[in-house]
Amino acid sequence: MEYVEGGSLGDLIAGKNLTINDVLDIMIQICEGVREAHLQNIFHRDLKPSNILITRKWLVKIADFGLAKLREGTALTVEGTRMGTIQYMSPEQIRGNDFDERSDIFSLGVIFYELMTRQLPFPGKTFEGISFAILSQQPEPLKKFIPDVSDGLQSIVEQALAKAIEKRYQNIDSLLIGLEREKEDPLRTKTIPPPITKNKWRESISRLWRKTIPYRKYFVIAGIILTIIGFIADILGILGSFKPTVISISTVPKDVKVVLNGKFIGKTPIPDTSIQAGKVSLKFSKAGYVSIDTTIAVEKGINWMLMFTLKKATVPPSDFDSLKISSEPPRSANLIEQISKKKLDKTQPNSPQIIVEPPMFGKLNVLVKPFGSIYINRERRKQGTDVLYTESLPAGIYRLLVLHPEYGRWEEEINIKPNASLNLASTVVG
Repeated sequence: MEYVEGGSLGDLIAGKNLTINDVLDIMIQICEGVREAHLQNIFHRDLKPSNILITRKWLVKIADFGLAKLREGTALTVEGTRMGTIQYMSPEQIRGNDFDERSDIFSLGVIFYELMTRQLPFPGKTFEGISFAILSQQPEPLKKFIPDVSDGLQSIVEQALAKAIEKRYQNIDSLLIGLEREKEDPLRTKTIPPPITKNKWRESISRLWRKTIPYRKYFVIAGIILTIIGFIADILGILGSFKPTVISISTVPKDVKVVLNGKFIGKTPIPDTSIQAGKVSLKFSKAGYVSIDTTIAVEKGINWMLMFTLKKATVPPSDFDSLKISSEPPRSANLIEQISKKKLDKTQPNSPQIIVEPPMFGKLNVLVKPFGSIYINRERRKQGTDVLYTESLPAGIYRLLVLHPEYGRWEEEINIKPNASLNLASTVVG
């Protein structure tokens, strides 16, 4: 095998500026080499730039006759080898029909077009797409790439790439005559368009995208499923926004009259009752017990379980009607002061003396970490703290609630005993 110092025609097309005269000189040498093979009744069948070598002295060598065929039909190739490269195959080769030297002329027409324009006349990304273009489409005219190209050069390309074999150049000599006539034109020193520099990143992305073709249907299915899930989540979110705020009320003792926002709603225990979120006023009263008048803030969409403890009255209920007493510590503490200011009628020796025992208090210590809001009987006492919260409360049963914006809630019933401290610590973890 002969060693040729230089490069292939493909390298020349990709990396060097050529004049029209250069292209014609190269094509004439290629055609002369192919003519010698045809004179020996050998058809190349795989003419393409990578099989054509250019020496440093600008001489052309035609290589790779592995697919060549004798006129009588003997194939000089290995059985099972694909007969040709699709971009340079003639229509009769694609169809599997008989072929002769005119098939090589079609391949030479493709090479000539590529040398002139740096583009393939029948581009495509798949075997089927390129085959369809070769069999049924016409290449772009040379004037699109070289505006002042001669009609003679355009005529050579059209006749060499004729799809009907009988309309093509019938032999290499006819093609050579046309090329040599054009070379005699003194204006053939004009440089043809330079090679198109491909964007490597774009090519890489394009190759990766082509590899995803078998899996794209799964991408579409996954997108549809995610869209449905998002739609359902939106519906559930909308429905959740309409979730009512519900409260249930229990008291110690039972059968306490309850007035909600100025309206009597029954006696305790009060089952689940829908209310409007926001501030809610509550009044509790029962004969023989201290009434409670308080206001709490309820949040939207939460079920509130309220527990209140009423203390027994130590004076007749009629004497308490004029007093506004609630379960809040400051109001309970003022009870002694209000009673002590009540004047007793000393002129009636038989009048009963009013004796009020001071309420018994206990102490509540709550430590919440990292932070939270503290509610006692659903009334907010402290918000956003991570220090010890301390409060003195009348002895009794209370409902302690700790809310955290991220970790949820902790609720517990506590018992405040007289003259005792209840120490609680809540460490919220995710």
